[in-house]
Amino acid sequence: MLLIRKRIYRREKLFNSMQETVKLLKSYVSQSLPDTISMQRIIRFGITGVLTAVAYFIVLIAMVEVAGLQPVWAAVIAFCVPLPLNYLLHRNWAFESNVNHTQGGFRYIFTVLTGLGLNALTMYVGATVMNIHYLLVQIAAIGAVITWNFIIFNSFVFHKRQNN
Repeated sequence: MLLIRKRIYRREKLFNSMQETVKLLKSYVSQSLPDTISMQRIIRFGITGVLTAVAYFIVLIAMVEVAGLQPVWAAVIAFCVPLPLNYLLHRNWAFESNVNHTQGGFRYIFTVLTGLGLNALTMYVGATVMNIHYLLVQIAAIGAVITWNFIIFNSFVFHKRQNN
């Protein structure tokens, strides 16, 4: 019985320490975010990304497993499929941008093509050169592309203009 109490106490202590860590991180993040970045924007960016990633993985797996394409080419095709939805959700919802479609669209395409190159390079090196399973490599590639996209979308593509 004493052993069970000790285990419960340790778990409660660990849980409380984790809660305190999360509180400190939230406080630090909210204080250190620039004015142009809010938690709401990050959450909306994440939701948009999850929706895009689901579509991406469905197409990627279908292209490799059903159509028999090489993982690198399947990744390129799968990267392109959700782009229209991704652009509209980011522009109108996640970043609430007033940048016109011509300017924002060209910037978006540039950013996405750069992300596509980063994704393809990561897939080539990981899946082809290093012979790591393509899905594991893709998880790492997504992390790099997500970071790139948020920074560039927030500061360049969907940066809000000041109303005159």
